[in-house]
Amino acid sequence: MAGNAGSTRLFDAGRNCWRIEGAERAAFLVDADAYFKAFVAAARKAQRSILITGWDFHSRTRLLCEDERGRELELGKFLNDLVRKKRGLQIHILIWDYPMVFGLDREWAPIYGLGWKPRRRIQFRYDNTHPVGASHHQKLVVIDDAVAFCGGIDLTCKRWDTCDHAPDNALRVVQGSPYPPFHDLAMAVDGDAAKALGDLVRERWRCATGDTLSPPYVRGADPWPDSLAPSVRRDLRIAISRSAPPSGDTPGIRETEELYIDTIRSARKSIYIENQYFTADKVGEALAERLKEEDGPEIIVVLRQLSHGWLEELTMQTLRTRLIEKLRAADRHGRFRVFYPYIEG
Repeated sequence: MAGNAGSTRLFDAGRNCWRIEGAERAAFLVDADAYFKAFVAAARKAQRSILITGWDFHSRTRLLCEDERGRELELGKFLNDLVRKKRGLQIHILIWDYPMVFGLDREWAPIYGLGWKPRRRIQFRYDNTHPVGASHHQKLVVIDDAVAFCGGIDLTCKRWDTCDHAPDNALRVVQGSPYPPFHDLAMAVDGDAAKALGDLVRERWRCATGDTLSPPYVRGADPWPDSLAPSVRRDLRIAISRSAPPSGDTPGIRETEELYIDTIRSARKSIYIENQYFTADKVGEALAERLKEEDGPEIIVVLRQLSHGWLEELTMQTLRTRLIEKLRAADRHGRFRVFYPYIEG
């Protein structure tokens, strides 16, 4: 979350965020078309380090950008070309070690010698340090500790789309099969905020693999994409919030949840929520308390209409329906509305 002097009073390092760091530029990237283009432009400027961590990664992902010969870029080949051209560049990729129920949408692991073959200086590992039933869900890319991307978009298939979400976009295809519109967003930051996100990925890598990565030392590095106009700039304060389960003697981390609740409690006029699932009980309780107030904020929630597949139908959609019913019951003053996007066709 980015803020100026006024909004940073909401941030409380050690409780609702991990660190509060400075940045000169931040940009909001709505949908994967914008994100993939910014990622490619920044990665091309990398000198020493690209750190990638996420829920999923697929080497055959079409980035919908072109190389110097006008050929369409594919993620795995693009990364291989980068380390081939830049002798000092190291790329580390850490992905969730998923259960087989998700296997049909996943790529064969390079460690089995199947599918994509990463070049030397590209290390690909799986993270299995989460409890049963949980997943590694931090989606980050950090380049030379100078620019970082953080958000909801993985570097994988079936994510690319443009903001119009047209029903018949011929580019929204994977291996000849079309897939539905997909909406999500990411954020780009520079400066100390980017370095902090690099520290976060390196710690995640150490916990998952036992290996320690050193920060890159690149004097004057600025891989910020030339085509990416900052959404906000100058003397920014960026709060970085985490979620992590308990592990051994280490307590869990609930900074993200705390920041959501603090933000809901501090709202004056309106709360706008755009979410894929909307199932968190504590967030629902905080919203219900605001709806009971005689002069509380208006609350607008935008969700997807249907769940994706039978697993989400049985779990997420059931929980979401219960939470919406609870909030409707708490809406004594008619300030709660739920919507879903619809495009003809």
